[in-house]
Amino acid sequence: MSNLPTDSLYKFMALGGISLIITSIILICIQNNIFQSQANSFYTQAAIWDAQRNLLMGEASTSKNYTDTFLNNMSTLYITGNQLIAVAKENVELGITTRTNNIFLIPIIIFGFFLTTVGFRLWYLRLQVYLDIIVEREANKDK
Repeated sequence: MSNLPTDSLYKFMALGGISLIITSIILICIQNNIFQSQANSFYTQAAIWDAQRNLLMGEASTSKNYTDTFLNNMSTLYITGNQLIAVAKENVELGITTRTNNIFLIPIIIFGFFLTTVGFRLWYLRLQVYLDIIVEREANKDK
């Protein structure tokens, strides 16, 4: 039982920790990019809505039949405004989800650092030091 292949176990710990770190960081970046693109889309839609509102209000003020034009334009703005509010709610929910997921990924990153450190340290202290001694002795024998 003393000849167990612990070399592979230590390397597996170290590489598993690195994999956890890299995967978590990639997930955080992907989620933040998705949230940022949704936020940019919302701001674009808000700017379009604002421009549309200004245009329709200008139309209403120059129209001969001010009341009918104003009411039609306001109904259009109301529908567009409600769509904008729905998108804003989606953005808030996506932001909360992104932040929550990021909070859960941080302990995984910390665990990955711990696993990597322990794995490489055990591999070096329990195996590599002795392998270095063996290689050094073989190199000195050949001289």
